Amino acid sequence: MTLWSHISNKRQLEEDLNTNVNGEIKYLEYGIKGDPTFWVNGVKYNLAGPYNFEHKIDEGDSIVKIAGSTTYKIIKHLSQKEILFRR
Repeated sequence: MTLWSHISNKRQLEEDLNTNVNGEIKYLEYGIKGDPTFWVNGVKYNLAGPYNFEHKIDEGDSIVKIAGSTTYKIIKHLSQKEILFRR
């Protein structure tokens, strides 16, 4: 691992740990690498990094992520099924 990769990974982890989000996904797009970018409560989020969301997030789904945790919980809007994504 290069020094830049290590710094980048550490910064990404710090940002991830500070992220606090709870609400309905209003707008969603996936980048070339499959990383989702979405809006919740008027705030834009980009979930880049070690998570593999596998295009399982859809507009209308709810997302919960508590600061200090590295787990994202997606609640599907049609089935209410919960999907957990862990770092």
